[in-house]
Amino acid sequence: MFKFICVNLMFFSTFSYSGIYKCDVDGIATFSQFPCGDEAKEITVKVYNKTSKQPSSTQDFSNNKNDVDKFLIRQEIKRRNKKINHYKFKLEKELEVLKKKAYSVRNNLAGSTYRNELNKERITITNKYNELINDEKIKIIELNDQ
Repeated sequence: MFKFICVNLMFFSTFSYSGIYKCDVDGIATFSQFPCGDEAKEITVKVYNKTSKQPSSTQDFSNNKNDVDKFLIRQEIKRRNKKINHYKFKLEKELEVLKKKAYSVRNNLAGSTYRNELNKERITITNKYNELINDEKIKIIELNDQ
């Protein structure tokens, strides 16, 4: 409530030039445009006018545009790196699952065929994620070249 009153006072104080008084009523700070007692303290609110700098030429605009473009490229590179890390994480998890499956059939005669199939699946999964990671790396290189 106190913040609400302070914010309202800041906005409305620019429109009215009367004083603002702070009083303590039952230990609670209150604000008023009129003195609310013998212990009222007048508060001076400083008003700052924010002036906006107008660009002097179109070059200022192009500099700002270049800065924004560079920022957006950096953000895109960060997103691509996060994707690469995510792909690496998923690859490790899927390979871990295959490793557990292979471990469970290690002493089984029929497990030899199953193990070969798991090996093929491991190669397929590894190739899939390596392609995704390489695609992201190529996109990052292209972004860096811009």
